Amino acid sequence: IEGLVCAKCSKVFKYDRDYQDHMNIHTGQKPHVCTSCNKGFAARSNLKDHMAITAPRRHKTPGNSIYLIYLLLST
Repeated sequence: IEGLVCAKCSKVFKYDRDYQDHMNIHTGQKPHVCTSCNKGFAARSNLKDHMAITAPRRHKTPGNSIYLIYLLLST
């Protein structure tokens, strides 16, 4: 098996970043925080999804920092 293996559930990850996000699920940590509502997420992808739903409604101006963070997370 190539990649990083979770010691708790044996799931395998190709990228360290994905492994770290997965480990947050086991530890309960939520280090990825929405700068608009302060809601925390264990995985970057969940924050990205959250921003896609909430950022357009809450922050409609392209100059707004939240909008820029949303664009960065989208890439």
